[in-house]
Amino acid sequence: MSDSQKPLDQKVLEWLGKHGYPLEMAVASEFSRLDLDVTQSGYYEDPETQQPREIDVVAEYVLTGEEREIIFNLVFAVECKKSNVPWVSFRSTTEQEPNLASFGWVRNLSGWEVKEQLDEQSGFATAGPNVHKANLSTGLAVANFSNKESNKNGDAAYKALLSSCKSAQSLVDKADRRQFAPANNLEVLIATIAMPLVVLDAKLFEASLDEEGTVQVEEVRETIVAFRYPVSKKEYRSPIQVRVMTVSGFAQFVESLRFLDEMLSGDSSYLDKAYDTFKSSIDPGKLMVT
Repeated sequence: MSDSQKPLDQKVLEWLGKHGYPLEMAVASEFSRLDLDVTQSGYYEDPETQQPREIDVVAEYVLTGEEREIIFNLVFAVECKKSNVPWVSFRSTTEQEPNLASFGWVRNLSGWEVKEQLDEQSGFATAGPNVHKANLSTGLAVANFSNKESNKNGDAAYKALLSSCKSAQSLVDKADRRQFAPANNLEVLIATIAMPLVVLDAKLFEASLDEEGTVQVEEVRETIVAFRYPVSKKEYRSPIQVRVMTVSGFAQFVESLRFLDEMLSGDSSYLDKAYDTFKSSIDPGKLMVT
């Protein structure tokens, strides 16, 4: 059957599948099942150009302090990609320390203080290996297997990493503008940690050197790429660690979030402690965000 003879609904379905929209909808649906606040095909302000850009899915936990005026947002900024060719991550042989700092999540200072208090209270950075993946080596880059697709799309892998990082940065910047705004004057803290993710509807491989210096290739469900975000703020001197996962890898990730949800929504005294520590140590005049 030629394209001209196909029913319109079939053409629409094929177009949706070609551009990855079913994947985007499925990712949003999985996050919604966990009762996260989910935005699909939302917009953010590009930190580099200040122009509006689209991000496929933003999902976030929103928690508040019991006695203090603090809002904690743990955000997942997700770029969804469908590819006809595999992606390959070039893995470093350097193992990462099992803590959140080594994973370079994008955060503001009040978000970092929440992380510190939560870690002290419940071992946040090390208690959830399926969330933090401290056991994974870090890739130095990720690329499309086919140069033809890379040339056609201008390196889809790089663009996906960049988009997820920029949206994460933008969400943190937005939180800072709100909490440092004159109308708020740090009365309400908006602590934010943003995790960039790429969910891939394709095969994913890691390439590495063994002890003899021979290249080894292994199919994986997930890899972590140390992405050197080119317009990142000065305080983020280390690469941002972006998790790239296949559809099956994302399913495992979602299950691990159930554990994280129990940790975050249990005893929330860590938020009040973070508020007190942050307020006592910060000079607002030196950190005003415009």
